[in-house]
Amino acid sequence: MASQENLRMLSSAILDDARRRGQEIVGKAQESAESILRQAHEAAVAKRQAVLAAAQRDAKGYKREIVSAARLEAKSLLLAKREELISRALETARDHLRASLKPEDRRAALEKLTLEAVTILGGGKLTVRSNEPDARLLTLKFLTDVERRLAATGVTADLEPGPAVDIAGGVIVQKDQGRVVCDNSFEARLERQKWTLRNEIWQFLVREETLLEDFGRTE
Repeated sequence: MASQENLRMLSSAILDDARRRGQEIVGKAQESAESILRQAHEAAVAKRQAVLAAAQRDAKGYKREIVSAARLEAKSLLLAKREELISRALETARDHLRASLKPEDRRAALEKLTLEAVTILGGGKLTVRSNEPDARLLTLKFLTDVERRLAATGVTADLEPGPAVDIAGGVIVQKDQGRVVCDNSFEARLERQKWTLRNEIWQFLVREETLLEDFGRTE
């Protein structure tokens, strides 16, 4: 009996120790597993964040590309509109000058533009050419009056009418047998005004491009 009792006690002690050690092992295993799971979760979160950050970078890069392409397209459109505006403004001005000037206004314009052209050329023996309708205004009296007005400003000129030329209005004055020319026709003056128009429209474009740049910086 004693030996059986001792055997039970020994068995109980061994089993208790085994259960205790088993619980310790299981506890450590659980802690290790939880640590592994926690690390795996943290790694997954970090990976998701990295993927998200990469996606955000890609999205921002794509947005920049879209905005940049849009800005280039908008600038091209503005440049095209600039040329269209200039062409339309010049054509409107040409139509106005062809159709709206009364005879007395055309004579005044012819005189003013002749005085200006002769002064630019420095006087001398000059040929004054105009279009067919205005050629009737280039009479001896008209040219003599212009010479007199030029003389009052210190410019000596000997003016004679030349063959009609295909222009909307104004004059083309030639010197030295046509080697020196001052084109003071309506078309030439409008062409010279084109640069003023370009400058005004350019200022508009600068303002528009500033707006585009502000748009490009928005999120």
